[in-house]
Amino acid sequence: MNEPTTEQWQQIEAELFAGRKIQAIKLFRAATGCDLTTAKTTLDEHETALRQSDPDKFQAPSSGCGSAALLLTGAGLTLLTAFS
Repeated sequence: MNEPTTEQWQQIEAELFAGRKIQAIKLFRAATGCDLTTAKTTLDEHETALRQSDPDKFQAPSSGCGSAALLLTGAGLTLLTAFS
């Protein structure tokens, strides 16, 4: 397995910090030629180390669909009680 260059590691880490682990794995595999399992295991370990050393660099997780559904449900309930 080849080792990623410094520039490749910077790109991989930027993807991890942004929460795009799949893209980071793709970059790692392209740089190293390793299989998916090895790439995922390696980057899981690397991400854990990064989260311990630089937790502030990670973006907060996005609210996603679950939060939107909860917000709409709450708004709907508020409207129902307002017009009851």
